Amino acid sequence: MKGQEVGVSNVNVRIENRKKLIKLLYLHDGMTKQEIARNLCLSLPTVNGLVQELEEENIVYFQKGVRSSGGRIPTLVWFNKDVFAVVGVEITETGTRIALMNMACNIIEECYMKIPFSVESDYWKEMNFEIQQLLSSNQIPESKLLGIGISMPGPVDREKKRVESVRDFHIEIRDFNYEYLEQIFDCPFVFCNDANAAGFAEVWLKTDIYDAVYLSVSKGVGGALIRSNSIVLGENCNAGEIGHMVIQVNGKPCQCGRAGCFETYCSTRVLLKAAATKNLKVFFEKKKTDDGLQKVWEEYLDYLALGISNLSLILDMPIILGGEIAPYIEEDFERLTGKISKLIPFERSSPVCILSKFRANGYVVGSALLIITEYLGIA
Repeated sequence: MKGQEVGVSNVNVRIENRKKLIKLLYLHDGMTKQEIARNLCLSLPTVNGLVQELEEENIVYFQKGVRSSGGRIPTLVWFNKDVFAVVGVEITETGTRIALMNMACNIIEECYMKIPFSVESDYWKEMNFEIQQLLSSNQIPESKLLGIGISMPGPVDREKKRVESVRDFHIEIRDFNYEYLEQIFDCPFVFCNDANAAGFAEVWLKTDIYDAVYLSVSKGVGGALIRSNSIVLGENCNAGEIGHMVIQVNGKPCQCGRAGCFETYCSTRVLLKAAATKNLKVFFEKKKTDDGLQKVWEEYLDYLALGISNLSLILDMPIILGGEIAPYIEEDFERLTGKISKLIPFERSSPVCILSKFRANGYVVGSALLIITEYLGIA
């Protein structure tokens, strides 16, 4: 019996060491076996055995280093970020974007479902069909699909596997329990709030930002609070509902039932309505020669600056501006930050607002990263 317990214990230790090695190599760009042994406090023979096992499974590969301290150029062990595929999904009012990525979150191919969102099984079966088509067209076997990350507006309770409510769609969704989707998706999947997903993507592996506010400006306005590179969900999973911060007393009515919310002044719907279009690009093309739209844009920037300055004064963290507006605001970003600075009465040692690194890709990248971090055992 004691021998059996020791055997089981040894197997568990090997599994844990394997997990630690995979995580270490994923997070670092190439390491020697000696560096691995030092980092994981393992013997070199143990490292050799684990690396050989992972090489046979195509999870790692060897490559010569580019620099040397004077002796031979070392051979480095690298994590193979093409060994698995992940899928990131962005569900919006107008359709569903599905992106197939490798483990580095580089998009291999994507497609777009124009059918309206629904909690019914037909919608999810169509999504699963599109995912299978992406895998097939890129000759990726189903066994290599690590999982599916799905982002959508509204609070998501991942423990209870339900989306509490969504008002941004053509239908109002309340208490959508998505546990039944296990019968449709034959792989791991996670749901997450879209702004939380994008915010997580922004701070992933960043060495200069640990605490931040991610501000998502699209057809809805949302956000994510980030502490020590982790998303703060709040007691009721409602943290980061920035769009419903009131910036105008007795202002325009908001779909949440209140008036004067940030979202009613800074949603991209404001711009689309002004230009009588469904395409944000059309607004900015028309604005070049339309005085009325230029005035709308100026007022929009004023309200956006007001909301961002409020967040900065309350939280004193960098504000990362992303979402649908991000690619279009680059030209006027310096003007926006100038407006923000005038509204903040205190000196700052760092920029108040920075533009998103992922721009409009944050939602699909962030949702896919949740699958990757689960695989790596990163909370």
